[in-house]
Order: sequence, then C-alpha cells, then structure tokens
Amino acid sequence: MRYNLIFIASYLGLLWEKFWNRFWPAVSVTLFFAALALLNLPLMIGTLPLLTAFAVALAVTLLRKDHPFSFPSRDDVERLIEQASTLDHRPLQTLHDTPAEGLSEESLGLWQKHLQRASLTLSQLKIYTSKTTVARHDKWALRYIAVAFLALGLAMAQRDAGARLYQAVTPDFSSLVDKKTIALDLWITPPEYTHEATMFLATSKQGLVAHDSPLTVPAGSVLKLRLSGLRFTPRLSYGKKKYAVTEVSPRNYTFEMPLQQSGTLSLGSHFSFLGFSRFGQWPLTVPQDKPPAVSITKIEPTSRATTKITYKAADDYGITKLTGIVAVDGKSYTFDIPPTNSPDDTSYTQDLTSNPSAGQMASMWLEAEDAPGHKTDSTPVSFVLPERHFNNPLAQKIIAQRKILLTPNMTPNRRAVANSLSEIVNNPVLYKGDIIVFMSLASAIRRLGYDSSDAATASVAEMLWDVALKLEDSGLSLAQRDLSDSLQKLSQALNDKSATKEQLQDLLDDVKKKMQQYVQALALNMQQKLQQGQKMPALSPEMAQKFMKNLDINKLLEQMRQLNQADSRDGLQKMADSLKNSIDNLDMDKFNQMQEKQMQAMQELQNLQDIIHRQQSLFDKTNKTDDPADMKGLQQEQSATRGELGNSLHKLGDAGVEIPDNFAKADQSMKSSAEALGKGQPQQSLPLQKTALDELQKGLDKAVKKMAESMQQSLISFGGLGESGFGEGFDPLGRPNGMMSDENIKIPDEKERRRVQEIIEELRHRSNEPTREKVERDYIDRLLDQF
Repeated sequence: MRYNLIFIASYLGLLWEKFWNRFWPAVSVTLFFAALALLNLPLMIGTLPLLTAFAVALAVTLLRKDHPFSFPSRDDVERLIEQASTLDHRPLQTLHDTPAEGLSEESLGLWQKHLQRASLTLSQLKIYTSKTTVARHDKWALRYIAVAFLALGLAMAQRDAGARLYQAVTPDFSSLVDKKTIALDLWITPPEYTHEATMFLATSKQGLVAHDSPLTVPAGSVLKLRLSGLRFTPRLSYGKKKYAVTEVSPRNYTFEMPLQQSGTLSLGSHFSFLGFSRFGQWPLTVPQDKPPAVSITKIEPTSRATTKITYKAADDYGITKLTGIVAVDGKSYTFDIPPTNSPDDTSYTQDLTSNPSAGQMASMWLEAEDAPGHKTDSTPVSFVLPERHFNNPLAQKIIAQRKILLTPNMTPNRRAVANSLSEIVNNPVLYKGDIIVFMSLASAIRRLGYDSSDAATASVAEMLWDVALKLEDSGLSLAQRDLSDSLQKLSQALNDKSATKEQLQDLLDDVKKKMQQYVQALALNMQQKLQQGQKMPALSPEMAQKFMKNLDINKLLEQMRQLNQADSRDGLQKMADSLKNSIDNLDMDKFNQMQEKQMQAMQELQNLQDIIHRQQSLFDKTNKTDDPADMKGLQQEQSATRGELGNSLHKLGDAGVEIPDNFAKADQSMKSSAEALGKGQPQQSLPLQKTALDELQKGLDKAVKKMAESMQQSLISFGGLGESGFGEGFDPLGRPNGMMSDENIKIPDEKERRRVQEIIEELRHRSNEPTREKVERDYIDRLLDQF
C-alpha cells in the first residue's frame, strides 16, 4: 500500500515536470490573452485581431521541438524513486524480474534470498519531487507577469469576467464586410385586425433594434426581409428549420414568411473562408389566437314586443361578426348583431314579431367569429317568441291572411289569400286611398298568382307585414326599424378602424335621412290619433313660430357630424349607440302619456301668450288715462290677469314643465301694480306693468324652449336604458332632459380640430419611427388607441 501511494505521487510529480517544461510558454500566452480580454482590449483593437495574435503565439509555442512531451513510464518513475531513496542495484526493478528457466534448487533458493533482501528496501522508499527547468529558460519571469496581469484583469472585470472572455473568443466576422454597402431591413408586420404597430428588428439606418427578450407577436404576423449589397449568400433560420432567401437581383435579397409558431430567428451570412457570421438572433413568442367567448345572460320581451338580448362577447383581438340564431318548428332564422368586445353584459334589441312562429317556444344562441375565422356558439336559451297584437281592423285582417299563407302545406290556399287581398284592394275606403298600401297589396296579389316558389311566399309575407305596420301606426314602426338599422350600420363602421371619415359621413347622412322619415311618421301617427278623436291644442301663429324656432331635430345630428369631423370616434360611438338603444326601447304607452302632457303644456303656453296680450292691453289703457274713476276697473283687470297667470302656471307645472323664475318676478310686479292702481297712482303702476311684461316674455321664451326640447327628446329618445346617466330622464348625450345646452359636450371649433388632427398625425409618425425606444412607442400606441 505504501509503495502504491509513493508511486502515484511520484508519477504525478514527473508528469507535472514534463508538462510544465514543455507547455509553460503556451500557458503563459493563454494567461496573457485572458488578461487582455478581461481588461476589455477587444473593444479597442477588435476581437478578431486579438484572437488572431493569440492563435499565432500559441501555435509558435506549441511547435517548439525542445522538451518533447511524453507520458512517464513505470520504469522511469521507479528509477527516479530509487534515486530519490539512494538505493543501489535497482531493487524495485528486481521485484519485477523473474528467474530464468531450468535453474537448480540451490540457484532458486539463492534467488529467493535476493528477493527478500530487495523487499526489505521498500521501507526506505521516498517520493520523487519534480525538478522543472522553467526558471532556467524563463529568464524574464514571463509566467509570473502573466499571472499578475490575469489578477489585474479579474479585479477590473469583476462580474463581467465571463462575458468579456466569451466576447474575446467569439469574433464578429461581419466586420470583414464593407458595411457601408449593405442595407438591411428586417421587420414583423402583425395582422391588420390586431391594430398593433410594426415591429422593427433591424433597419438600414439604426442597425439592430433593441427589444425586450423574447418578443411577442400575434399568430399570423408576417416576417419580412430586405437585404442589399451583400456579396455572400444570406442565411436565415427559424426554429429548427432553415429557409432559402430569394435573390431578386445581384446582391439584393428578399424574404417573407408568416409566423405561426414560437421559435428563434437567426440571420447571418456564409463567408467562403471564415464560415458563418451571424447578423442577429431574436427569440420570438407567437401565442396562438384564442377563439371568441360568447354567452347569453338573459332574453326578455320589451314593451314594444321586441326581444331584448343581454349577452357577453369577448375576444383577444375583437369580434368581427356576431350572429343571433333562432330555432323554432324545425327551422332556423338568423340576424346580425353589432359586434362588441367586452366581458361585461351588453344589450341588443331585435324585432322578432314578424316570425311566422311568433307566440311559440323557441331557442336562441349566438355565434361569434373573430378575424382569423374562429367561431364559437353560446349555449342555447329557450324563450317565447314575442307576438305583436294589432288594433287596426284592416291590419288584423291582413295579418290573418299572412298566417294562412305561411301555414305549412297550405299551397291550395294561395288563391284564397289572393282573393281576400283583392277585396281589400278594390275597397280604397278601407285604407283611405293610401297609394303605398294599394301598390304593395297589388304586387303581393300578382306574385301569389304567378310565382309559387318559397322565396316568393317569404317575400309576400314580409310585404304584408310591412303593410300591416303602416296601417297600424302610419308607418311609425317601419320608420323606427329603418332608423335603428341605419344606426346599427353606423355603429359597425365606427368599430372598424379602417372606415374613412368620408364613409362615416355617408352613414351619418343616411341616419339624418332616416331620422327625418321617423319624425314624419310620428307626425302622421299624431294626425291619425287626431282623426280618432284625440284633441290637439290650437296654437296661434306666433306661438307656433316660437316652437318651430326652438324645435330643432337636426341639432343632435349636427353634433354627430362635428364629432366625426373632429375624429372623436368615442363620442360619436357613444351617441350612436345611445340613440339606437333609445329608439329600440321606445315605450309607446309612456310615449302616448308624454304626448298628452305635452299637449296640455302647449295649451297652457298658449294661455300665457294670451295673458301677455291682456297685460299689454292693460298697459296701454293705463298709459292713456289719468281719470281716478278708471283706476278701480284697471285694478280689477290687473288682479284678474294675475289670477289667470297663477292658474296657468299651476297647470303648466302639472304638465311637467319647469317654471322659470321670471314668472314669479312678473307675479310680484303685477301684485304691486294692482296696489298702485287701487291707490289711484297710474304713474307708479306703469313701470311695474312694464317689468311684468318683460318678465312674462322672458319666462314664456324659456318655457317654450324647454317645452320644445322636451318634445324633441320624446321624438328621439324616450326609451329606458337602465343605466346611470341615460334612459328615462336623460337625453342620448347623458344629460338630464330639458338640458340641451352644450355645457357637457363641447364641440371644438375649426382651429381646435386642425390642431387635434396635427397632434394625431405627429403621434402616428413617431409611432412608426424604429429609432425610438420601445417604451416610448408603446406609450404612443396606447395614446393612439383612444382615437
């Protein structure tokens, strides 16, 4: 055991002696190289020159022929141990020898005694210590200088030691290429539906663009490369796959590829004498697009027999199409819903009363689709299809014929339905000679007689439904439907960021047209009620002019147009959605009650106008007489006028009109005027009467304005939304009814609009500058998302 330990230690000593004598120059050169790398010399002279000098110096030291290196043999080690132990006659060698064959017993006995004597020397063995000759050859102590430099480098580099050493041994061969002749542009374009900005990886002006690692890009993004001026073939790989770059012309390359999976993008070049040089490497994370999530929260009928659908629909990049599907009697019917993208409850109202199976149980589900084409269906919800009840006898008769027409397997009854409709057409008194009703019914009769297809039947059924609606409420329901559809198209366009300002203006013009038709239908509906016996106050031309001056149905539409010109899509979207919700949720019973109150208020406003005329007449009489005998009559007339004012104001308040303070001032002046006339002081009464007249006129103007605004809101927004700041008691802009001033929504003037547009354009320009920091561009993109 002792011999083995001494042998191993001696072997290692001799191995070190041979190694150090042979390789101390190479080790010193390596230490010098490491020290220079730690001192960051590659940044000053370049990695490639330093590495080249190191390689040359190392090769020179390794090619030296003196002190050739070989591993120690057993004989060499044992001989050195014997010398270190001052043993003669090679006892260790003796222990390994064997006697020759054919010896006599005496000779063998003598050999055994010799081995015993050699074994006794094992206790005298000593370890051989290495004796290098480096000191004799390294007269300048270069090895110690190298160690000192290395220590200095480690002290300077500290935590960066590993990175500096790695940089020193990984040269950038692209420095051999004339960079001035190379133009490299590498970028990623996300899909348009994500509305995300282009990501630049490298540009001709900036070079490599710094990014957080790894980059996250939407699935379906397109990687694009434009490279010119490179003499060697570019090499591009993504993930574990290599791709060929297209050379469109000498030294000009291009490449495009959609990104669907995560991976590492690497771009470099082949050099015929240096191998591969890398321009850059970018880890890319490509999350897969998630399918949309959609669910129905509740389905309920409204007071107008329409169907209110409360639902949730959301997607990672927005829903592009949302479809409602109703299944009843083995058939399915579809309708479009404006796409939304919110995890919160959203409401939409759809008129399903024209469905042939109205009144029966049905099921409904929603189908949501995103831009990549992923579709998701919600869980079906059962509900009763609302059925509309008609009060007009002729409308009831037409609807009855429509049901017969839509009854399955009732083809033989088409002629009977046509005959019943002919009876109606031939009796114009029933529909008061309405040319639209006549033409619609005549067309339906023709189609029933000459076209027996299912499409013709469906078309005639739709036509009969529209005729019945026109007869029922003078086309008000049709006008409401058209206006709602127009607002829906506007809302969809506002959700589409690619829609231009001109396209939005065309849709606004269509909304304006449909709004005018809606107001006309309301007027016809009121006229129909008058013919049915409902009373309407008789307004004087003066009062009518006041109302027409203040009743401006286009004011809201003008505000919407100005918001469009100012690129305020959020405000325009809010107004359009609110107006559509109000139209869809219009409660006709409450609307009729409102009309009755408005008529009562209009009558009282006319009475106030008459009171002003009587007060003016009293003023003229007082100004023309000084006879004390006339004072008593004037006093009674003043008191009577004041009493009529009080009665009218009381009735006006009951009608829901806010009473201006001017009437209280007028009442006080009329009271003081009557007291002055009772004392026989007409000169003191005249200023008081003049004050009363002024306050009466101001109060009437304010009351007419408030009344006109109230009427305007009843025409376009008498529907409850069930949200704070909207619905009953609020106008479409979220303001209390009767507060149509612009104090809550300020429409910018032309100078402000230009300034806003300039700021937006400048932000977009800065967002597309790859030289800007990513944090700054992300912040700008968040600002632009609001526009």
